[in-house]
Amino acid sequence: MAQPDEGRYTTWRRNFDLAPGRECGRTVIALSGGGIRSAVFALGAVDALRTHGVLGRTRYLFGVSGGGYAAGAMRLALQKPSKATAEDVFAPGSPELDHLRRHGKYLADGAGGWAAALGVVFRGLVVVQLTMLFVVVLAGYLVGGAYILAGKLGAPFAGLPSGSMLLVTAVLLGVAAVLWLLSIAMENWAGTYVTWAPKLARIARVLTWLGLAVLVVVAVLPPLARASDIDGLGLFDAAGAGAAVAGTGFVATVSAIFLVVRAPISKAVSGLWKARDQIRVIPAFVLQRLLVLAGVVVLVGAHVFVFARVVDTMQQPFAEWPWPLHPVAVAACLIGLVLLGVLIDQTRWSLHPFYKRRLASAFAVHRIDDPARPGQFKAESYAPGTITHLHEYGRKAEGFPQVVHVAAANVSGQALAPPGRRVITYSMSGDYVGGPQLTWIPAADLEHLRWPLRLDSTVQAAMAVSGAAFASAMGASATPFSLLLTLTNARLGTWLPNPAHPGRQAGATFRRTFRQRDLRYMLREIFGRYPLSDPLLFTSDGGHFDNLGLIEALRHRPAEVICVDGSGGATVSGGALGPAIALARQELGIEIDFVGGEPQDLEPGVADKDDKGPLAGRLATASVMTATVTYPDCFPDGRPPAGRLYYGRAVLSAATPWDVLAYAGAHRSFPNDSTADQWFQQQQFDAYHALGEHVGEALAARTRRPAAATPPPGPRAGDG
Repeated sequence: MAQPDEGRYTTWRRNFDLAPGRECGRTVIALSGGGIRSAVFALGAVDALRTHGVLGRTRYLFGVSGGGYAAGAMRLALQKPSKATAEDVFAPGSPELDHLRRHGKYLADGAGGWAAALGVVFRGLVVVQLTMLFVVVLAGYLVGGAYILAGKLGAPFAGLPSGSMLLVTAVLLGVAAVLWLLSIAMENWAGTYVTWAPKLARIARVLTWLGLAVLVVVAVLPPLARASDIDGLGLFDAAGAGAAVAGTGFVATVSAIFLVVRAPISKAVSGLWKARDQIRVIPAFVLQRLLVLAGVVVLVGAHVFVFARVVDTMQQPFAEWPWPLHPVAVAACLIGLVLLGVLIDQTRWSLHPFYKRRLASAFAVHRIDDPARPGQFKAESYAPGTITHLHEYGRKAEGFPQVVHVAAANVSGQALAPPGRRVITYSMSGDYVGGPQLTWIPAADLEHLRWPLRLDSTVQAAMAVSGAAFASAMGASATPFSLLLTLTNARLGTWLPNPAHPGRQAGATFRRTFRQRDLRYMLREIFGRYPLSDPLLFTSDGGHFDNLGLIEALRHRPAEVICVDGSGGATVSGGALGPAIALARQELGIEIDFVGGEPQDLEPGVADKDDKGPLAGRLATASVMTATVTYPDCFPDGRPPAGRLYYGRAVLSAATPWDVLAYAGAHRSFPNDSTADQWFQQQQFDAYHALGEHVGEALAARTRRPAAATPPPGPRAGDG
């Protein structure tokens, strides 16, 4: 017989569902997000944990964003026939770490690299604008034709809306209002009338939208089309206007990217004008927001103008139509739309493939014999075109934890995500892909996907997806500038298989279900629609759900979880720890209580309030904290033993190595450099790696201490 309070645990039990075969009660490590900053810090910490035997007993290694770069890089470097081993992969002095150190500016290095990166951004902008232009021209052609037909029926385009059309609008809206009121009244009636209420409400909504559509057609579009009639607008004028629109969109896009990752560009912009002193007085965030707003207005306004111009021009005699409306040109638009929007995968135009390739150039290496130095090794990048299938390159390697890349799946509505969050967890590993709210797809089945989609189901893609910091949808991290990033193709996220879709099966059916990402998916991003019923889900940075990877780690009910936090943030209270603890309580029923200290001990400035030196206000009392993890009593096999959380943060303290403190004294932003800084210099790389080693040593020392007294679990439900 079910216990009286069993229903209260339903959500927690569901959120604890793991992929088949996963183990609980072991040691796990979670590596936080934060781009290359957190990746280098994590590599230093993991090496220290390995030296003290902690890594050897770890079952799972969870990585978000930069933490995923580090975890994925170590796993790829262990793929045979690589000469690396679990005992020395990415260790100090290893060929792999040396390669990464030399490729710290992996996104772009030098003028050529910057030109290539900005060229990819501009290419994406041009392609998506060209695609939308084809859509706008064809839509204008159809609407203009409808006006011509309406004119023949007695509703001339040139005049004011006829009384009959306004009457139709009034009737539609009036009937909708009556049905809506009647549906409310029926809710008070008994019998079968109650069942009619929702049906009438749905009919009322349809009639309302239809009435508004008629109103737009007869009262809004005609004057808008007439206003677009500009005398003397020639071909060269149109070309110049198009170039201005593209340029404005490009500048706004770059500004939006830096704004999303919280990097001011006012210094760069101020150097472009002589009036830089006046520009400097404008706050950076205001300047960037103005640029982004201008980009959205210009891009949307340009398409509205083209649409209205096409509609207006079609009302003229056929002989006076300009060449863009010639039937041959219209046919070319149709062919172009099919080519760019249907036959070619939309993700190929975005920044995701470029980002994935650049990440691989630095993080995807393996160790080989050095032919120039017998008996020695060197690191070699994976060959271009290597498909690092998850089930092969992501499965557990000998002597090394199983790597799990943590991303986020964006969903519309409130079926799975509460208001404001808009994402659920989506993890990718060598055994399964998915999440507890979506169920799971065996990683081996991903080989059956269509070709372009299969390219995004690899270890390298998992590293890029889990670090897709800016995208058209970013969950709780969403910004008003997501529309601009979509309109210009400047997004890092991608569409991946939805495990919850009922039609998924391996083989040919699998390929048909998860079809190519065509124009429909770009339109969904533009309008912000991410239905759970679709075969594909838009996935982005795992930090849009939990930037520590702590929730996914705790989901495995570990006896010991080690969290390496290089996510940045000037204070602990402003970082990722607080939201992760709150999310663990709400989603999993887990209570986390710090012992032997408080998180405030990790706040910069608490240890040097009176210091007047270069590090004034920047030293914390400690860099590591210990906490007790109390699991809820919601499992059929009883409450698991309370676990331990060892949390290490990238902060400075009096115990930090002197050379790291010396670097910090000369660089005020260290160790919280902006996530936008993905161009690491050698000294910067070394400082973060050394700080990671120091924090890793402190974490290993904590794990060897005798556990403090653990509070006994609370009473089981139904025990009185």
